[in-house]
Amino acid sequence: MPNDTRSVHVVGMYKSGTSWLLHCLAAHPEIIAWREFDPISASYQRVPRQVPVLRAASAVRHLLGGRTDLAYGPIDHVPRSLEGTFHAFFMGQGWVPLYGSALQHEAARLPSQDIPRLVDALFRMMKSEPVPNDTDLRRPGDYSNTLGVINFSRNNLIELMQTIRACKQSTEAPRAFYEFVERLCAPGSVVAFKAADQIMSLPQLRHAAPRSHTIAIVRDGRDAAVSARNYEQLMRQEEAPWRVGKSHTIAKAMISWATRASMAISYRHDDRFMMLRYEDLHSNFNQVFGEICQFVGVSNDAQLIAAVKEETDFHRVSGGRKKGEAAESRFRKGVVGDWQQALNENEHRVAWWLARKQLRALGYSRDGA
Repeated sequence: MPNDTRSVHVVGMYKSGTSWLLHCLAAHPEIIAWREFDPISASYQRVPRQVPVLRAASAVRHLLGGRTDLAYGPIDHVPRSLEGTFHAFFMGQGWVPLYGSALQHEAARLPSQDIPRLVDALFRMMKSEPVPNDTDLRRPGDYSNTLGVINFSRNNLIELMQTIRACKQSTEAPRAFYEFVERLCAPGSVVAFKAADQIMSLPQLRHAAPRSHTIAIVRDGRDAAVSARNYEQLMRQEEAPWRVGKSHTIAKAMISWATRASMAISYRHDDRFMMLRYEDLHSNFNQVFGEICQFVGVSNDAQLIAAVKEETDFHRVSGGRKKGEAAESRFRKGVVGDWQQALNENEHRVAWWLARKQLRALGYSRDGA
């Protein structure tokens, strides 16, 4: 691997702790962590599988049998055009993922052939100054820092764009991105990338980062569904970076969760894949994070782990709230088992019936014990 760097990729279900886990990794002094950025979704489109009978049969088997082997779901990954990949990387939901849909639409209209002018336009649009060209890459020091503004100089971004432009096919772009970032980091660094829903693209991730390790964090799907519902309501009050439509029903949320859980389960015996539960990191942080450090290959000194725990504690990142104290915030409650009060009896039954096989396989019970 270039410069003897190593990488780890954080994946998981929506609202299941991927951001928290990346924050924990970022707080480790031996790890450079990069905010949400998904070069695979920029290089591939997910499209429904084209054989309706097979899709229907998969759905019936899932509903009747709660199977865990439906790992790949009713979708296929279709490579984008090279121009489409470039636009998705830098002018779509790639490089400016957290700046709101209005800025994304504005970025999509920028001319892409003159790369230096495009880079200047992006920085002006985001009202951000690039770091000086001779500045070393810095680990984000704040939970809200995002890739592209805090980490890249103007020259870095120009070179990355030229690197993506030089790819002969779109499927080469994710690997080109990962290797570019690794080259910028100091020799021996560990780089942590996060793109939560890459859990549905693990074969493509393995192709793009064949030597990397992957950590999948899973959470009781019922808690994830409740958290997602509240988060979507919060995003309607803000200029959300993606379209927020009607809230998903508990049924849709649990089927989506079960499909992703199946993917994680299918990889759990791979020695470069680590699966952990949000609840275990929540209740036994020191031990579980120590195991994560060992898996990644960095120090798991007890004092260092205690410092990471303090740095990433809910009380600190939420601005002083106690766990369980709800607020209209991205950091909502920081508790486990909220679904037991938040879902009604019918939702309890539907959630269990639709995802019972995956819930059981991951150690979750019907009553939440």
